[in-house]
Amino acid sequence: MSPHESIVDFDNSFATFIVKGSSSYGRFRLESVTTVRRGNLSEEYLLLAPVMACDVYGNGRLFREPPYMYQALFSGENFKIFRTYLPGMRQDNSNGRVEELFEGLKKSLRTKDAHRLSDKNEVISAAMAHKPLSARIMFKGVSDSTVSVEFPIKHLNVHPDQEAFQVETGTVAIPDVDECAMHRTDGYNVAYVAFNSFDAADILVFPQGITFRKECIVSIFAHLMEENINVH
Repeated sequence: MSPHESIVDFDNSFATFIVKGSSSYGRFRLESVTTVRRGNLSEEYLLLAPVMACDVYGNGRLFREPPYMYQALFSGENFKIFRTYLPGMRQDNSNGRVEELFEGLKKSLRTKDAHRLSDKNEVISAAMAHKPLSARIMFKGVSDSTVSVEFPIKHLNVHPDQEAFQVETGTVAIPDVDECAMHRTDGYNVAYVAFNSFDAADILVFPQGITFRKECIVSIFAHLMEENINVH
């Protein structure tokens, strides 16, 4: 088993924003952290947990009509809001600079130590031992950038006799992995991921249902108990 590495502690990480002209704070857990690196530059994109939109502090029925799923993505300077209306899954998304709509965004990203699992049998053993698991998929050669997406593993299947595993999880924030540009949020989509090897992942863009397979480096981590905090 490899030496300890630092990963995002999704169970204890949050993002909090306040809309301009409001005294109300919205705190969300995180679904994924996507990092784009180009040379010495890097940019983090936080995908917040999805909720069904409501009339906040309303006196009547709280869920919006027509109902829609609300999910936000933030970089340091820009945002994108995904609005997916039910039942037809029509989208009405918006994006812009954070300063245009929000008075600020506070990120509380906790980290913890973890072991990188080196083969299928280690993944199976960690699953059978009920250890919390996370994953990181890394795409290289993307417009001279490296794109990595880190996320908790919410569901996986393991078959000890066949030495097989399969992860099916999401949601994550995925850019156009062939033409990724830093500092842009409008090129990102919400997606689900599935993989059963360490060198490729299947991506399903939600709610369009577009699927594709992409070669990448897949890392799976088993969490340890120690944790650190980095608030910025």
